[in-house]
Amino acid sequence: KLEFDVVLSNNKIGVLEAGQVVGTLSVGAFAPTGTYTYSLCTGEGDTDNSKFRIENGQLIIGSALTKFNTYSIRVKADNGKDSAETVFTIYALGGIPVTVPASDITVTTGSQNKTSGDESAQSALDNNANTI
Repeated sequence: KLEFDVVLSNNKIGVLEAGQVVGTLSVGAFAPTGTYTYSLCTGEGDTDNSKFRIENGQLIIGSALTKFNTYSIRVKADNGKDSAETVFTIYALGGIPVTVPASDITVTTGSQNKTSGDESAQSALDNNANTI
């Protein structure tokens, strides 16, 4: 039996809500030619399969994940003739961007000039040749 890799384009996720795409599945360069389907399968490393689903070759969060947890899934790639299974660890980082109003920012530049308010960031850029 020919061995080949199942590949996941990304295993770190910032938005942890159901429906969020984690990454795209594919097979490695040494996989036999053919059209592959991907599925979550049972076996060692399938601990968290129930928290995910696969649609059109994409791994998708099925139910909300917990920030800073890791999740183990087992995925099978099958072209009708050849198949391979791989265990992936998914890292739930929860890095949702936060917007802070400029009026809440205080910036201290290298020259110890202290500014605050709406012009904080621009003043810091002007005083330090576009570096903060």
